[in-house]
Amino acid sequence: MQDNALKTNLLALALSIAYSLAAMGLLLVSSWFIAAASVVGASLNYMLPAVVIRALALIRIAAGYASLLVGHSGFFKSLQTKRLRLFAQSLDNLTLLEQVKNSAHVEVMSSNTEQQAAIWIAWINQNAAMFVTLVLLNISVYVLIPVHIGYVIAITVAFIVLYAVLLLNGLKHASQIAKQKTRFNNELDDLLHSSPLWHLQKSQRFPSTKALLKAEQNQQSTIFYSQCALQLAAIATLFFLFKQSAGSVSHPAVFILVPMLLLSLNDWLGKLFHSQTGLVAYLDARKFSTENTLQAVKLTRQNRPLSAIKLDSVTACDVQSSPVSITVESAGCYVFEGSSGSGKSSLLKAIAGLQPFQGAIDFNDDTQRLEYGQLQQQVLYCSQSSPVLDGTLAENLSLGFAIDNNQLMRVLEQVNLSYLGELTQWLGAGGRQLSGGERQRLSLARALLFQHDIILLDEPFEALDDNNVALMAELINQLSETKIVFIASHIVPKTLQFNALLDIENNPIQHKEKHCG
Repeated sequence: MQDNALKTNLLALALSIAYSLAAMGLLLVSSWFIAAASVVGASLNYMLPAVVIRALALIRIAAGYASLLVGHSGFFKSLQTKRLRLFAQSLDNLTLLEQVKNSAHVEVMSSNTEQQAAIWIAWINQNAAMFVTLVLLNISVYVLIPVHIGYVIAITVAFIVLYAVLLLNGLKHASQIAKQKTRFNNELDDLLHSSPLWHLQKSQRFPSTKALLKAEQNQQSTIFYSQCALQLAAIATLFFLFKQSAGSVSHPAVFILVPMLLLSLNDWLGKLFHSQTGLVAYLDARKFSTENTLQAVKLTRQNRPLSAIKLDSVTACDVQSSPVSITVESAGCYVFEGSSGSGKSSLLKAIAGLQPFQGAIDFNDDTQRLEYGQLQQQVLYCSQSSPVLDGTLAENLSLGFAIDNNQLMRVLEQVNLSYLGELTQWLGAGGRQLSGGERQRLSLARALLFQHDIILLDEPFEALDDNNVALMAELINQLSETKIVFIASHIVPKTLQFNALLDIENNPIQHKEKHCG
């Protein structure tokens, strides 16, 4: 797919060069034709120039539309390639998985992939085509009017200098724009997430775009002044050209080529200054990607049977909680209790390898020591808000694995979700929306379907009524007969049969004999 995108982009580049050469040729041949007609008069063969002009016009139109069509096709192919690669990286990159929980960050990543994919149509095609044209113009003037090559070289150098200065300034402005965009997106994201509290406030202050608009205006102002400087350079060059040629009685028709180039300089070179925004956006997006790659926590996966787990003075990083120590050598239910914000959920994430932690977590009698970013295939982490895929009920249960429909129906009955209907019913966007309690039971249904050795349940009793709390407790009791089950909850039902309860705020371990069945 990447090779196809490159071939398409190169074809678009060739068409862009053809378009630029045809446009410049049309300008020069038309100018020469007018000058030649005025000098030679009726003896000029009008047919050949007219045919050449018509042919160049047709080539220009065809190449222009074709370059747009092929260029955007290449853009979408490149965008698809980059987003598929980003998705593949996120499956093995814990940093990206954590970042996608932030909607503002998702928007930034989406924008960055677009900016990287658009580099061909936004900058490469335009600049390569124009620089090829500029080189050929210098060669043409040197061959046809060698006496005036110095003026063309002078304006070429002036353009390159302005181009470089604009690029350096563009990078400076781009950094300011990126910073202001990030600030605005974060402020707006926080404001929208706090919308349930707006009615409690007397006034609501929305984030200002003043700093962002000012940064963008500075960038546009630099481009405008660069175009003015280029136009002044063209006027100065034209002045010296006419001053030098003022004493000559007559000039050949080709003399008009250089003045016409200088008069139309901003039309065919000035627009390249605007393309610098595309390059700057690309470089900024690449910088963002590089920074995230350097900070990435690579995920590793192991698939070995687990029969025991030991926590030795474990505390999740960035969480104010007491170290937790517990040794589990057999199936059973173990509860981490504490108030909201005490670090229960973070402790479960640490056991799952999804959160950095201090202390030591060992599996199977210290033979497998857990590290941050190391996922055990036999450990299932069920978050407090179970994700619901935009798919059928069967797909939400099986998660892509081949599981018999009868088994799916049985587990739905076990978690009291059989009323959802047929397995083909669509859930998520465009389908049935699940409540918080239904999501919890869907998460437990997945735990019942997949034969993991250790199951981590985050607040499984939250948002459930009394009947479903009792049902959930009974299911966990059954599950813990053959599995090691860790629960993080501030709700501990009376019917829940646990082996040990650890209050992670006060840290005493209360043992309770488990009554089965």
